[in-house]
Parts: sequence; C-alpha cells; structure tokens
Amino acid sequence: EVAENYKLNLINLRFFGPECPKGNIDETVSVPPVQAKKSSSKLHITSFNSDYETNEDSAMMSPDILVFFNPGFTCPDYDWEKSLLCMKNKQIPFLVTTNTEMEAVADLQYLLERRLFLDIPSGLEDLLQSEQEGADTIADPKEEQEEINESKSLSFFGVNPYAGLRVRQSGTMANDLYVKSRWIFGGTSSQESQKRRSTGDFPGGKKRRVEGSGNTKKQNPALV
Repeated sequence: EVAENYKLNLINLRFFGPECPKGNIDETVSVPPVQAKKSSSKLHITSFNSDYETNEDSAMMSPDILVFFNPGFTCPDYDWEKSLLCMKNKQIPFLVTTNTEMEAVADLQYLLERRLFLDIPSGLEDLLQSEQEGADTIADPKEEQEEINESKSLSFFGVNPYAGLRVRQSGTMANDLYVKSRWIFGGTSSQESQKRRSTGDFPGGKKRRVEGSGNTKKQNPALV
C-alpha cells in the first residue's frame, strides 16, 4: 500500500544482526498490488550476519526508516551504543516492538536518556513520571506549550495491531503469558533542543525513570 500511494519503484530492506542467516540474503521480488491492477514496485532484500556498526557497508547505508524487533536496549546482554549512532542528530522515522509493556517503557526511556528520541508519546506521561530530585521546581506552562508546538509530535505508543496471535509462556517461576512483538512505539529521532541541555531534563522539567529491573532477557524469556 505504501509503495502504491507513494509510487515507489524500489524499496531496499536490510537486516542486520547475529541472528541473520550466515549466508547473506540478496534477493529482489515484486511487491504484490493492493488496490492497483498492476504493481511496478520491487523489494530488494539483503541480510548481514553482523552488527550494524561493524559492517563495512553500513557507512554508505544511510537509513530512511529504522525498525527494531524486540531490541532489548536496556538488557545488559547487548550493547546498542555504537549501532544507535546512526540516529544521532538526524530526523529518521523509527519504530520499536517489544513483547511486554514494561520492556516498551524501558526501551523508550533508554532512547530518551540518550537524546535519540525527545518526544514522549501521548499517554506515557503517567508511566514515566517520578519524583523530582533536589528542590521542587515548577515548569513554565508557556515554555511547555512552546515545546509542544515546536515538536509537532508524531510519536505513538500502544498495542501492536499487527502482532501475532500465538500466546507463549515465559518458563519462569511466574510463568507469564506473552505475545511476541505485542507492544509498539515509535516516532522520529531529532536533534536536541537548546532548551534541553541537561542530560536529565525532559519536557515538563521532570526527570523520568522506569523503576524495577525485570527487563533481563536471560531471566525472562518473555523479553526475548
């Protein structure tokens, strides 16, 4: 549908990561038409069994959009710092899927803290609120409104309407039930505003955290 609406002749879809096939994929297929009688769009699929930052061709592959499937940004088993540099100081649309709401909030917080994503999706204010550190301060309502008007946020957070239907069990003592990629959030990475120079301050003048440590993938298969 996107290919038809925007009349895209070619879409390059690239997969990076150690879970990709050892034999790299390089295929081109035709995109099936949705409403049009005929489609001239092609989908070029390539995979790389390596991390993004260590791939020799990644420097020439400036992405138009980024998709992260259950990345586990806060998981100590993974190191995303270098790979996420492709988002820094750029405006790139992206989306992230997770298996649980808790991990979605934690991953969003991770991006906020690193200034890779400055807009808080609607509905997350209550989840990300925490007590202010130090002396109590009151945010200027005019400044808040100016930041909201400037950002024109296109961010989102919620249940993934395209998630599968298979229900899985975590295998932990809690024996949690979950659906892979059940939650989704995204938006556009953006440059840091001059009004947000402190690494701890976010819109509204508060420092937001996600409490708890239930996001270790080795201990909870629901987060894999």
